[in-house]
Amino acid sequence: MDASLGFLGRLVEERAQRILTRLEAKRGRGSTFAAAFSTVCEDLIAQGQAAQSGASPTGKDFEVAVREMLRTLQQLDILYSVVAHFEADVGRRDLPVGLLYLVDELVKDLLPQSADPLIHLDDRHMYSTLPILETLPGLLKPDTVTGIHPVAFNLPGLDPNNAMLAPILAHEVGHTSWRQGIASELDQETDQAAVKGALDIAVSKGVDASELTKMYASWGQELMCDVLAATLTGPSFLFASGVFLPGPGHAVLGTHPYPQDRVALTLRILERFDWIECIERQAPKTLQWFVDLAGRPELSGHPAETALRDSMSLIEPALLKVAENLCTKRLTASAFVERETELADFHRLQIPPAVLSGEASSPWLIICSTWMNEIVRFGDDPVALPRIAVDDRANRFSLKAVELAAIASCWGEDEPASA
Repeated sequence: MDASLGFLGRLVEERAQRILTRLEAKRGRGSTFAAAFSTVCEDLIAQGQAAQSGASPTGKDFEVAVREMLRTLQQLDILYSVVAHFEADVGRRDLPVGLLYLVDELVKDLLPQSADPLIHLDDRHMYSTLPILETLPGLLKPDTVTGIHPVAFNLPGLDPNNAMLAPILAHEVGHTSWRQGIASELDQETDQAAVKGALDIAVSKGVDASELTKMYASWGQELMCDVLAATLTGPSFLFASGVFLPGPGHAVLGTHPYPQDRVALTLRILERFDWIECIERQAPKTLQWFVDLAGRPELSGHPAETALRDSMSLIEPALLKVAENLCTKRLTASAFVERETELADFHRLQIPPAVLSGEASSPWLIICSTWMNEIVRFGDDPVALPRIAVDDRANRFSLKAVELAAIASCWGEDEPASA
């Protein structure tokens, strides 16, 4: 046995054992995060032990074995950083129950293949999702792990208990849904020849074809996520976007569609599902601000800009169809209107509207009604939107209502009322 290969095998064994030790306390909590990585570590420990005690390969086989051990050591370092980064999120109990339930609802509502959610508070990221197994493709192939996969839900560390911006998290969950298969569904529903024609015009004017294709894919994914969030959560996504998007700012041609165009698409979705009259009744000035914003996109006339905006118009029917097929539990305007007066009374009395007319409320009905009633309380003015988004009373009220609705459901109620 060559000493160098045995030494590398011992390093692999020791590093894998160190990670396994950190995971041991988490394995009993049913987390696919701990279970999947523990299995990998156990396999690597066995490989490291075999390298120390087995017959030494010779020639080219020896060189290959050494390279594989060195590559495994590098991947173990990455695995250690991932485990250290997310291990505290397995089974955490320091967040409001309502927030945990919100995340569970997003998983059920938007992910075709489901997920094992880990809620992570991050000081660098705002709202985002990360399929954790995909961060280690060389060490762990996601398709080798049976069952649902762990997905990290990154929340802003300074404001993790925000319910009013939950529709933004719905958009981010859409990115994981994209990777779970709806990208292929969108391609099937899209008129590819028409899109190619729009992009080819820009290429004929000197735009790099490869770069334009990447931008088209990125714009399409972002709009798919917007359509999912708006379809599922209703006006809440419009109000949250007014806080989150740099709508009035200068449009920059890059990886994301223009904010004004995204607002315009959201308004079209709300009109499609009969929400505009509801918004106009309680927030006419705020609605008009969004309409004015959507009606004045800042355009440069660049060929890539024109091609991308034209291609997004072409795929919009497909976006809507995919979203409607997936969002079977979407909040509807009729459900809101039916309970509008009752919801207003609950908010006026500061009683969480967890159960309405004998049915547990859906989280999106709760959040939508909070946005609507807080706009009335703060005053119908777009400058009130960011104040509402960070208002402690509104957020605590919504999360408590979501928590109580979940309890009501567990007591034997039917599916939460959302349609």
